[in-house]
Amino acid sequence: MAVYSSSNFKRNGAQHLKDNCNLVALVVDPVQSDNYATAFAKVIASTAYTSSDVTLADVGNNLTITTNPKSDIDPSGVAADTDDIAVCYFDTVAQEAILVQDVVDREILNGAGDTVNIPAGVITINNLVSV
Repeated sequence: MAVYSSSNFKRNGAQHLKDNCNLVALVVDPVQSDNYATAFAKVIASTAYTSSDVTLADVGNNLTITTNPKSDIDPSGVAADTDDIAVCYFDTVAQEAILVQDVVDREILNGAGDTVNIPAGVITINNLVSV
């Protein structure tokens, strides 16, 4: 199960994702130690993304990041039902995998007419609390 973010996301927060993500993709077997080229080589389906695909909302004392789903994407690769599949939000200009979130693993085929959907994401950044 892969869930991790780039140093830029950790340091600059949700606005970094909104401002810089220009490609969303399904990737197979991502690991946090992957460099950009390795992560990008694991893409099996992708589509363009813009800042309007990311919504930031204050919810109480927390921040909720919502990412738009994408539908009917023609896959460029395959995944077995035993592969770990994740959604990766890329900045292809700065060559950065900004955020990686695990999704339900399943078989993905790349036959004529096959399409996949990338689900919406909801991430909550909780308010700091005193210790």
